Formats: sequence, structure tokens, C-alpha cells
Amino acid sequence: MKIDSLQILLISTCRFGSLLTMSIRLNTRHLSTKNIKSSRLIHFQYGSKEDVGFKRLFKFFHKAFPLAFNRETFQRAYNASDISKTVYRTKYCCKVKIYGAILATSIFDSNQKRKLKILMLVENNQSLHAINTGKNLLLQMIETCKELENIMQIYAYVESTNIDGINFY
Repeated sequence: MKIDSLQILLISTCRFGSLLTMSIRLNTRHLSTKNIKSSRLIHFQYGSKEDVGFKRLFKFFHKAFPLAFNRETFQRAYNASDISKTVYRTKYCCKVKIYGAILATSIFDSNQKRKLKILMLVENNQSLHAINTGKNLLLQMIETCKELENIMQIYAYVESTNIDGINFY
């Protein structure tokens, strides 16, 4: 597989007294591998936060951080930042949306262990290509975040859509 400019979203939320502050950082990695079945490279495309929409992003992040985000706080972050990237492979009708957030309790403790929460949406869970693509993206995101941060725990939420509706794993 080939992944061009995989955009990984890192959100750090920090508490200082009763004030909640939020910093948003984007990390860009250039990764490439080959498709096993063919020598052709698989192309990924990226959407913006407008492609995903406020409502869907708020739902995902509120599920991962039920106490950290209220609608007003998330609206400010959404308005101020490019906080979403949609990764999808059009050739096999495989769409994967991946969002990652790092939750930190203190910005002053450099040795603070952080919790990584990842939300991933795989559309068409009947496709082996979609499942493998999602797994590879998830592993690459975890490895990237482990290089950048002092990760203590990792939580991953995978959502897939099918004709029966949405399933959470």
C-alpha cells in the first residue's frame, strides 16, 4: 500500500485549575509501501473538516472524551483549526476515516504519561481491502504517536458501516 502525507491529528487537552485549555497539532508523515497483489501504488485522498462536518466530528470526539468536550468548546476548536482529515482509497471503494487524540493531564510535567484515543471509521466492512487498510493505518498512527509522545494507554474505537447500520467494536 502507499500512503501519501498521512495526516495524523493530535489533540492535547490540559487542565489548569478550573480552566480547560486545548492545543491542536498536526503531524505529517510520508509513508509508502507496495500493494502485495500488484505493483501499482494505491492512492489515498484527503478531505477537509468541511467534508466530514461538525456534527460527525463532535460525535466521534465526544464519544472518546465524554467529559473533555462540550459543544461550545469543540465548536471553538473546530472553527480555529483544520482538525479532520479523511483518508480514502477510491479504487476499491474503500473509505477509512481516522482521528486520533492524545489526552494529557498536565502541560508542566514533561514525563507525564498520556492516553492515546483513536477513532476510526471503516465504510464497507465486507471489503478485505478496507479492513486491511484500516488495520495498517491504525498501526502506523500508533507507532507515530509512540515516537512523539510518552504513551501510557491506547484506546481504539473502530466503527464500520454496513446495510444493518453502524457497529462499534
